[in-house]
Amino acid sequence: MEPSGISKTAAVIIAVVVTAVLMGIMMYAVFFYHKGSSVIVPPAPVSNYQPNTIYLTTYRSQPVLLLNRSITPPPSSNDNFQYYQNAGLSDAEIKGLNITAIMQVSGNTQVFSMKMSDDKTFLIFTDGPVQGLSTLAVYGYRYDIVPKTTALLFSSTDTDYPATMKGPPQIKSISPDNRYGELYIGPCYDGCDGYGETVLMDFGAKRFKNLGAVSVFQWTLNGGFQYKNVVTVQEGQEGCSGPSDCPKDPATLPWKQGSWQ
Repeated sequence: MEPSGISKTAAVIIAVVVTAVLMGIMMYAVFFYHKGSSVIVPPAPVSNYQPNTIYLTTYRSQPVLLLNRSITPPPSSNDNFQYYQNAGLSDAEIKGLNITAIMQVSGNTQVFSMKMSDDKTFLIFTDGPVQGLSTLAVYGYRYDIVPKTTALLFSSTDTDYPATMKGPPQIKSISPDNRYGELYIGPCYDGCDGYGETVLMDFGAKRFKNLGAVSVFQWTLNGGFQYKNVVTVQEGQEGCSGPSDCPKDPATLPWKQGSWQ
């Protein structure tokens, strides 16, 4: 027996609803697609974005710090660092970012560097006054992803701060065991020629080790490390054409082994 008109209409409605539900489930599944150990989820709106606040977010699949539209570090080594520090992100780029507030800062603050640990459990970042205000202190902080806490690691005014250079500290790497960090401190605040210093920090004991000017640095096992100091030759010697001293090729120099003992 043929179904009635009402039954046909009901069947069509049910089919449309089921199809819509299935499509919704498929779209939702796409948002939660697993890639390796990461999960892509729909980002939260930036309705709570405020100036003079440092936020942790992800930009172009890379963890970055966002402060007053500027992000650190820039998305890749090929991007213009000054653009992301000075011009900053547009409203369209910021809209839709999933952000987590880390700390509030004064209006003249700039983030100099940020490095996430390999296991993604914490990050180290350095900040301080904008260029031109180099008489003020610069700081290093640790932010733990869980339980979302920020702790001061060091200040350039600390009596045990070992750097003789004047540039702001930049975190370059974190040891595989998450106990130590490698800092680079340039020769001046606003950028200039010359060799900076590599300073290591023990996060737990809050002690430092200044290695001087370093061309190559590597972590080894159990908090150990190896490095090559910068060695220069005078103009006119060993093929150095000047106009000043030239650094030797690091490949020709021996490794120095280091430890905290």
